[in-house]
Amino acid sequence: MESLFQDLSSDQEHKAIETAYGLGGQVDADGAQALVARMRHGDEQEREMAAVALSAAGRVAVDALRETLADLDPWMRATVADIAGDLGRESLALVPDMERALDDTDVWVRHNALQALALWGREARGAEERVVAALTDAEPFVRFNALGALMNMRPLDARCAEWFKHVATNDEAHPQWQAQDALRRWDNAALRY
Repeated sequence: MESLFQDLSSDQEHKAIETAYGLGGQVDADGAQALVARMRHGDEQEREMAAVALSAAGRVAVDALRETLADLDPWMRATVADIAGDLGRESLALVPDMERALDDTDVWVRHNALQALALWGREARGAEERVVAALTDAEPFVRFNALGALMNMRPLDARCAEWFKHVATNDEAHPQWQAQDALRRWDNAALRY
């Protein structure tokens, strides 16, 4: 296993990526902690490849990811939120952690946490009210991801339409566009029934 850890630093990018995915499929909880340590203390490539490996580690990475969400380094927190989404259903235990991440001072942490919640969709519906609150985030791309999360968490109903109408008329271009698109889909669905 140690030789695989060393191969994360390969000069050949394709070999490093292949190694990272292979390593991710072989680690246990201790290995996931070792990958987090590489993310924290490695050079740039080791950090990135350790993150790739964690994204392939599955459920065994969840505890290590949860602990890392409290890291002082915003890059670590943002990357962990991104990995949580990459893991898909295997990381649903992190829904409450992603909810708390919506209060993070770092914009990328909030952005990536919303992206994970969007990927989990209806299975993350318990976070809906926190996602609604994110519609007022100062950053437009965070609001954009909040809209995406809401669209995946719940059917487009009247309550959802009210949120989208507000954003569609009061926000910057990307969130406006997404809200307008959701409203068009909602109107079309309403016409069919």
